[in-house]
Amino acid sequence: MKIAVVVQRYGNEVVGGAETHSRKIAEKLKEQLNWTIEIVTTTAVDYRTWHNYFPEGTAEVNGISVHRFPNVFSRWKFFNVIHRLTCRYQPSLERRRWLQWATPLLEKLWYVAQGPYSPKLIEFLRRQESKYDAILFFTYLYHPTVAGIQVNPSKSILIPEAHDEPPFYFRGTKSTVATARYILTNTDAESRLITVIEPEARVKIVRAGMGIDLAKDLPSESFNAKIDGLGRYVLYMGRVDHSKLVHVLIENFLNFVTLDKESTIKLILAGGKDPNLVIPDHPQIQYLGFVTEAEKILLIKRSRGMINPSAFESLSIIVAEAMALGVPVLVNGFSEVLRDYQLLAKSVFVYNNPEEFRMRISRMIKFGSSEVDREQLDLGRSAIDDLFNWNNIVKTYETKVRSIVSTSEPS
Repeated sequence: MKIAVVVQRYGNEVVGGAETHSRKIAEKLKEQLNWTIEIVTTTAVDYRTWHNYFPEGTAEVNGISVHRFPNVFSRWKFFNVIHRLTCRYQPSLERRRWLQWATPLLEKLWYVAQGPYSPKLIEFLRRQESKYDAILFFTYLYHPTVAGIQVNPSKSILIPEAHDEPPFYFRGTKSTVATARYILTNTDAESRLITVIEPEARVKIVRAGMGIDLAKDLPSESFNAKIDGLGRYVLYMGRVDHSKLVHVLIENFLNFVTLDKESTIKLILAGGKDPNLVIPDHPQIQYLGFVTEAEKILLIKRSRGMINPSAFESLSIIVAEAMALGVPVLVNGFSEVLRDYQLLAKSVFVYNNPEEFRMRISRMIKFGSSEVDREQLDLGRSAIDDLFNWNNIVKTYETKVRSIVSTSEPS
């Protein structure tokens, strides 16, 4: 089999949930099925700017060919204004029949202004699609997927990484969902969300998800010593920016330690940081920056709990990794995907406001001291092992690709 994977950014240097997901899937399909996998992507590395970073052309990443195409321009300076206007007026345009003609124009402006916008990428797909048995599109939100999936719908498998956010309800999203041959989701909550905008898509949705690879390498002695010096802490790991509500997490945590004056627990933040997000100078908050996979695993293991404050998630692999390591987690109840983790074990705590945050983090910090607690941690670990099994996930992809091939072969 020869498969194309279309994604907005790609590479070991790229940090992002959907991008990591695409890389893991590509590598597993190659490793376990011996398929030929080719990546079709842009030259960008930063989703906030889409500046052309990598050289245009074909390179190799972990044994997989990567075709990179330049963006015509970076994210528009006034995109935030366009975003607010589109999200505000698009629903009202859709409700007024005589104005519905304006919806596609407004949305097209939004996709182009947001970026990445790479006509060369779409032209490559038009020229080369016949040599691929199937084309996997990662993330519903960007132009390479919205335009690319129209090239050959019969070969298209969409991995939407969908969130309940304004652009999800665009006409472009509905068209993308309706066009795809199959839709592979990360969670049951994401599957339910997709059927809200396209009920008929139910018959082509399959929950696939992403597997967990826990690094077995040991971190350096110096990093071990650094962790030893942290004392007791709770952990946030991922993009340290406003879109993940890290500023709200910091505010809630400071409120917690202010009211609980005896608490010495620290909040540790790790990952790439948005320069516009200010981390206060406080003895109980520390930012570590980027960490390696081995360092990440050690940080999770040593923590008193993992926190995900994001309101928009399609999977949250970091929550699954924490549960797989027997660590309790605290999540934002606004996200249905994160709430669903609570169905797996009582080691998952959910908050909806600052007061609940204080109550739940206090319970999480103490969790694991009783036999009942330890049983729940084991229950969560077992559930994650079943749900995030790479063999099952690869089998799901294989089944859908072979279905595409079998129906496209001449009789």
